[in-house]
Parts: sequence; structure tokens; C-alpha cells
Amino acid sequence: MMDNNLEYLLPNVIEWLEGTVQAGSNDGAGWGDQIGTVKECLYEMGKMAQPKPRPDQTGSFAEELPIENPFAENLNGAMPEVRAMLQAMQKRDRAAAIKCGKASVAFLKTITT
Repeated sequence: MMDNNLEYLLPNVIEWLEGTVQAGSNDGAGWGDQIGTVKECLYEMGKMAQPKPRPDQTGSFAEELPIENPFAENLNGAMPEVRAMLQAMQKRDRAAAIKCGKASVAFLKTITT
């Protein structure tokens, strides 16, 4: 995967949804925390998918085209699944959230660094 934070956080949320992380951690109070984690992942994915400006040798930004992220296609493919996971979690639809979460992780696993 591309980012260690995403590599850990999304699978951890899926484990939480499946109820395998810790006994008692899958209660109603934990939903808000896990939803916040998914929102954070979605935000980071959006930032990572954006092209980066090219700094020139003087340290200012050059007028050349920005550097395209080689993983943008994979990230853009995974983001709709993460959004669907977030929506399912907001509705407390555990099965749909797990399905979308696993699909997003599958997209992200195709990213090699």
C-alpha cells in the first residue's frame, strides 16, 4: 500500500466492524470513533491523489505541469468504496460497510511502493 496510515487504519476499521478486534470494543460508543477514522482516511486519500507542484531549483514553484501521482487511479478507484463504507457506517449498516471496506482495501493493495 501507499501510506502506512491507510495500510493500518482501514483494515482495523473492518476488523472492528467484524467484531474481532477486542471484546467489548464493538459497542455503540465506538461507532463515532470509527466513522472519524474513515473520514480521516478519505481525506488523506484525496490529498494523496492530487498532483504535486514541481518546485524549480530556486525553491519556488515552476510553471511546468504538476507531477502526477502514479497511484492516483488506484486511489480514485478506492475512494468511492470508502465513501460508501462511510455512508453505511453512518446508517449502522455493518454488512454493507464491511463489503465496501474490503473492496476499498483490495484497490489499495494494488499500490506498491
